[in-house]
Amino acid sequence: ARHHVLVAARVSLHDHRHAAQQRGGLHPRLLDEDDLLQECNSQKRCEAFLTSTPPQLDCLVRDTAAIEAAAGEADFSSILLPAPLSDVPDAPLLSLDGASDALRHAVAVVDLLAHQAPLLTSSYAHRTVLLSRLFTRTMPLPLPRTSSGAPPPGCFWAPPADAPVRSETRSAILASLRKLARHFAVASLALPPTRELDALRVLTSAAIAAVADAAFRL
Repeated sequence: ARHHVLVAARVSLHDHRHAAQQRGGLHPRLLDEDDLLQECNSQKRCEAFLTSTPPQLDCLVRDTAAIEAAAGEADFSSILLPAPLSDVPDAPLLSLDGASDALRHAVAVVDLLAHQAPLLTSSYAHRTVLLSRLFTRTMPLPLPRTSSGAPPPGCFWAPPADAPVRSETRSAILASLRKLARHFAVASLALPPTRELDALRVLTSAAIAAVADAAFRL
Protein backbone atom coordinates (compact mmCIF):
# COMPACT_ATOMS: atom_id res chain seq x y z
CA ALA A 1 0.00 0.00 0.00
CA ARG A 2 2.87 2.37 0.81
CA HIS A 3 4.42 1.63 -2.57
CA HIS A 4 1.21 2.61 -4.36
CA VAL A 5 0.94 5.78 -2.31
CA LEU A 6 4.54 6.69 -3.13
CA VAL A 7 3.96 6.13 -6.82
CA ALA A 8 0.81 8.27 -6.76
CA ALA A 9 2.61 10.98 -4.82
CA ARG A 10 5.56 10.89 -7.25
CA VAL A 11 3.22 11.30 -10.23
CA SER A 12 1.25 14.07 -8.53
CA LEU A 13 4.38 15.95 -7.50
CA HIS A 14 5.89 15.57 -10.94
CA ASP A 15 2.74 17.00 -12.53
CA HIS A 16 2.75 19.98 -10.19
CA ARG A 17 6.44 20.71 -10.87
CA HIS A 18 5.99 20.33 -14.60
CA ALA A 19 3.09 22.78 -14.58
CA ALA A 20 5.13 25.25 -12.51
CA GLN A 21 8.07 24.88 -14.87
CA GLN A 22 5.85 25.66 -17.84
CA ARG A 23 4.82 28.87 -16.10
CA GLY A 24 8.46 29.75 -15.48
CA GLY A 25 8.24 29.72 -11.73
CA LEU A 26 10.29 26.61 -10.95
CA HIS A 27 13.55 25.15 -12.23
CA PRO A 28 13.69 21.44 -12.86
CA ARG A 29 15.49 19.35 -10.26
CA LEU A 30 15.54 15.78 -9.08
CA LEU A 31 12.83 14.55 -6.70
CA ASP A 32 14.13 13.49 -3.34
CA GLU A 33 12.60 11.10 -0.77
CA ASP A 34 11.66 13.90 1.64
CA ASP A 35 9.39 15.51 -0.93
CA LEU A 36 7.68 12.19 -1.59
CA LEU A 37 7.16 11.45 2.11
CA GLN A 38 5.78 14.91 2.69
CA GLU A 39 3.34 14.43 -0.17
CA CYS A 40 2.32 11.02 1.18
CA ASN A 41 1.71 12.42 4.65
CA SER A 42 -0.44 15.21 3.26
CA GLN A 43 -2.52 12.74 1.27
CA LYS A 44 -2.98 10.54 4.33
CA ARG A 45 -4.11 13.51 6.40
CA CYS A 46 -6.63 14.43 3.70
CA GLU A 47 -7.97 10.88 3.55
CA ALA A 48 -8.25 10.69 7.33
CA PHE A 49 -10.09 14.00 7.41
CA LEU A 50 -12.56 12.94 4.71
CA THR A 51 -13.29 9.52 6.20
CA SER A 52 -13.55 10.57 9.86
CA THR A 53 -16.54 12.09 11.61
CA PRO A 54 -16.15 15.53 13.19
CA PRO A 55 -16.50 15.47 16.98
CA GLN A 56 -19.52 17.80 16.80
CA LEU A 57 -21.45 15.23 14.72
CA ASP A 58 -20.84 12.12 16.80
CA CYS A 59 -24.39 12.29 18.16
CA LEU A 60 -25.77 11.91 14.61
CA VAL A 61 -23.91 8.70 13.82
CA ARG A 62 -26.15 5.67 14.26
CA ASP A 63 -25.47 1.99 14.05
CA THR A 64 -28.17 0.86 11.62
CA ALA A 65 -27.34 -2.82 12.06
CA ALA A 66 -28.02 -2.65 15.80
CA ILE A 67 -31.29 -0.79 15.21
CA GLU A 68 -32.56 -3.34 12.68
CA ALA A 69 -31.71 -6.21 15.01
CA ALA A 70 -33.64 -4.62 17.88
CA ALA A 71 -36.70 -3.80 15.77
CA GLY A 72 -38.11 -7.33 15.69
CA GLU A 73 -41.13 -8.41 13.66
CA ALA A 74 -43.94 -5.99 12.81
CA ASP A 75 -47.13 -6.51 14.77
CA PHE A 76 -50.37 -6.95 12.83
CA SER A 77 -52.72 -4.03 13.31
CA SER A 78 -55.50 -4.90 15.73
CA ILE A 79 -57.80 -2.14 14.45
CA LEU A 80 -60.97 -3.79 13.14
CA LEU A 81 -62.84 -1.76 10.51
CA PRO A 82 -66.54 -2.47 9.95
CA ALA A 83 -67.36 -3.95 6.57
CA PRO A 84 -70.18 -1.94 4.90
CA LEU A 85 -72.24 -4.92 3.74
CA SER A 86 -75.24 -2.67 3.19
CA ASP A 87 -73.41 -0.86 0.38
CA VAL A 88 -73.99 -3.90 -1.82
CA PRO A 89 -77.61 -3.60 -3.04
CA ASP A 90 -80.03 -6.37 -2.16
CA ALA A 91 -82.81 -5.42 -4.58
CA PRO A 92 -82.65 -6.47 -8.25
CA LEU A 93 -80.61 -4.10 -10.38
CA LEU A 94 -82.28 -2.00 -13.08
CA SER A 95 -79.40 -0.61 -15.18
CA LEU A 96 -75.88 -1.42 -16.27
CA ASP A 97 -74.54 1.59 -14.39
CA GLY A 98 -76.20 0.24 -11.26
CA ALA A 99 -74.63 -3.17 -11.91
CA SER A 100 -71.21 -1.55 -12.25
CA ASP A 101 -71.66 0.31 -8.96
CA ALA A 102 -72.86 -2.85 -7.19
CA LEU A 103 -69.83 -4.80 -8.38
CA ARG A 104 -67.51 -1.98 -7.32
CA HIS A 105 -69.01 -1.90 -3.81
CA ALA A 106 -68.76 -5.68 -3.59
CA VAL A 107 -65.06 -5.53 -4.47
CA ALA A 108 -64.44 -2.98 -1.72
CA VAL A 109 -66.29 -5.09 0.87
CA VAL A 110 -64.63 -8.40 0.07
CA ASP A 111 -61.20 -6.73 -0.06
CA LEU A 112 -61.76 -5.36 3.43
CA LEU A 113 -62.94 -8.75 4.70
CA ALA A 114 -59.91 -10.44 3.13
CA HIS A 115 -57.44 -8.00 4.68
CA GLN A 116 -58.98 -8.48 8.13
CA ALA A 117 -59.21 -12.27 7.89
CA PRO A 118 -56.75 -12.79 10.82
CA LEU A 119 -59.09 -10.75 13.04
CA LEU A 120 -62.37 -12.30 11.90
CA THR A 121 -63.66 -15.79 12.54
CA SER A 122 -66.04 -15.90 9.56
CA SER A 123 -64.34 -13.90 6.81
CA TYR A 124 -64.58 -16.72 4.26
CA ALA A 125 -68.22 -17.42 5.04
CA HIS A 126 -69.19 -13.74 4.75
CA ARG A 127 -67.48 -13.41 1.39
CA THR A 128 -69.03 -16.61 0.05
CA VAL A 129 -72.57 -15.70 1.08
CA LEU A 130 -72.25 -12.09 -0.09
CA LEU A 131 -71.05 -12.99 -3.58
CA SER A 132 -73.44 -15.90 -4.04
CA ARG A 133 -76.40 -13.70 -3.15
CA LEU A 134 -75.15 -10.92 -5.44
CA PHE A 135 -74.88 -13.15 -8.50
CA THR A 136 -77.85 -15.44 -7.94
CA ARG A 137 -80.47 -12.98 -6.65
CA THR A 138 -79.43 -9.38 -7.22
CA MET A 139 -77.60 -9.43 -10.55
CA PRO A 140 -79.90 -10.16 -13.53
CA LEU A 141 -78.59 -13.06 -15.59
CA PRO A 142 -78.45 -12.88 -19.41
CA LEU A 143 -81.28 -14.58 -21.27
CA PRO A 144 -80.56 -17.32 -23.84
CA ARG A 145 -79.80 -15.93 -27.27
CA THR A 146 -81.98 -16.61 -30.30
CA SER A 147 -81.07 -18.89 -33.20
CA SER A 148 -79.54 -15.92 -35.02
CA GLY A 149 -77.22 -15.19 -32.10
CA ALA A 150 -78.92 -11.93 -31.14
CA PRO A 151 -80.03 -11.32 -27.55
CA PRO A 152 -83.78 -11.55 -26.98
CA PRO A 153 -85.81 -8.36 -26.45
CA GLY A 154 -85.91 -7.14 -22.87
CA CYS A 155 -82.61 -8.75 -21.86
CA PHE A 156 -80.81 -6.79 -19.17
CA TRP A 157 -77.48 -7.31 -20.93
CA ALA A 158 -78.74 -6.15 -24.34
CA PRO A 159 -79.03 -2.34 -24.20
CA PRO A 160 -81.00 -0.59 -26.94
CA ALA A 161 -79.20 0.69 -29.99
CA ASP A 162 -79.95 4.32 -29.14
CA ALA A 163 -78.25 3.96 -25.71
CA PRO A 164 -74.95 2.10 -26.21
CA VAL A 165 -72.82 1.08 -23.28
CA ARG A 166 -69.80 3.25 -22.61
CA SER A 167 -66.38 1.70 -22.86
CA GLU A 168 -65.42 2.65 -19.29
CA THR A 169 -68.56 0.99 -17.94
CA ARG A 170 -67.78 -2.27 -19.71
CA SER A 171 -64.15 -2.17 -18.56
CA ALA A 172 -65.19 -1.51 -14.94
CA ILE A 173 -67.65 -4.43 -15.00
CA LEU A 174 -65.07 -6.86 -16.38
CA ALA A 175 -62.38 -5.75 -13.93
CA SER A 176 -64.75 -6.16 -10.98
CA LEU A 177 -65.89 -9.58 -12.20
CA ARG A 178 -62.30 -10.75 -12.39
CA LYS A 179 -61.58 -9.73 -8.78
CA LEU A 180 -64.84 -11.11 -7.43
CA ALA A 181 -64.37 -14.46 -9.19
CA ARG A 182 -60.97 -14.88 -7.55
CA HIS A 183 -62.33 -13.88 -4.14
CA PHE A 184 -65.22 -16.34 -4.45
CA ALA A 185 -62.93 -19.20 -5.46
CA VAL A 186 -60.62 -18.63 -2.49
CA ALA A 187 -63.41 -18.10 0.06
CA SER A 188 -65.64 -20.98 -1.04
CA LEU A 189 -62.79 -23.50 -1.20
CA ALA A 190 -61.62 -22.51 2.30
CA LEU A 191 -64.90 -23.64 3.91
CA PRO A 192 -65.65 -27.22 5.02
CA PRO A 193 -67.14 -29.12 2.06
CA THR A 194 -70.84 -29.92 2.13
CA ARG A 195 -73.44 -30.75 -0.52
CA GLU A 196 -75.13 -27.39 -0.12
CA LEU A 197 -71.82 -25.54 -0.44
CA ASP A 198 -70.90 -27.52 -3.56
CA ALA A 199 -74.20 -26.58 -5.18
CA LEU A 200 -73.75 -22.94 -4.18
CA ARG A 201 -70.21 -22.93 -5.58
CA VAL A 202 -71.30 -24.39 -8.94
CA LEU A 203 -74.29 -22.07 -9.37
CA THR A 204 -72.39 -18.91 -8.39
CA SER A 205 -69.42 -19.75 -10.61
CA ALA A 206 -71.75 -20.39 -13.54
CA ALA A 207 -73.55 -17.09 -12.93
CA ILE A 208 -70.23 -15.20 -12.85
CA ALA A 209 -69.19 -16.85 -16.12
CA ALA A 210 -72.53 -16.00 -17.78
CA VAL A 211 -72.36 -12.37 -16.66
CA ALA A 212 -68.76 -12.10 -17.85
CA ASP A 213 -69.73 -13.51 -21.26
CA ALA A 214 -72.59 -11.03 -21.56
CA ALA A 215 -70.33 -8.16 -20.51
CA PHE A 216 -67.81 -9.12 -23.20
CA ARG A 217 -70.57 -8.90 -25.83
CA LEU A 218 -71.73 -5.40 -24.85
